[in-house]
Formats: sequence, C-alpha cells, structure tokens
Amino acid sequence: MQINSESGNSTFIPAISLTKKKKKKRPYNYVHNDHVVSGEEMRNGDSPLKNKPILSLREHQALDLLIEGLTNRQIAARIGICEKTVEKILANLYRKANTHSRAGTVAWALKQKNEG
Repeated sequence: MQINSESGNSTFIPAISLTKKKKKKRPYNYVHNDHVVSGEEMRNGDSPLKNKPILSLREHQALDLLIEGLTNRQIAARIGICEKTVEKILANLYRKANTHSRAGTVAWALKQKNEG
C-alpha cells in the first residue's frame, strides 16, 4: 500500500497480518534438591519426585539468594529481573513451602537441603 504525501514522495506502509501467531511450547525444567525434572515428565506423571514441591529454575535461584540474606531489590539485580517479578517468585516459594515469611522459607529450604 502506498500513500502519497503533499511533497510528492510516496511512503510504503506494510500490511498488517491478521492471523494469530502460535506460541511455541518451551520445555520448562524444574529443580528439586539439584535434581532436574523436565516439564514433560511433570505432565506425564513420570516424575521421581511425586508429592514433593518442585521449584522452577528462577525459584531455585531466588531461594539460594534468599538464603544468603539478600533483599528483593538485590535478588532482582543479581538475577536480572524486575523487583515485582521477585515478589511473585517469593510468593510462589512461600506457597510451596507452606510458610508466610522469608525466615520460614529459609528454614524450610535448609531443612530440605539437609534431608536431600
């Protein structure tokens, strides 16, 4: 499609695609006590870690930094994500650990590492 401007020059405007792009399925991996389980194993129920909380890679990274005593802002800077994302990741960790605080989550994580 071409549009003529007053100066006589024409400008090309590309047509907009009206078809929906399909999202690619990414193979997510989950980490529990340094054991990596693929998302496919989780969906099929083949995981050797049934009935145990499975942490995503980001949750695992955030938990390690939480154990070190870093703040949300410091965790965000270290991982390279925004602070709001860290808050969401920590909320997921609290839910999986069945805790309501940073200290409770750290205690849970240390207990998990000693058991595993």
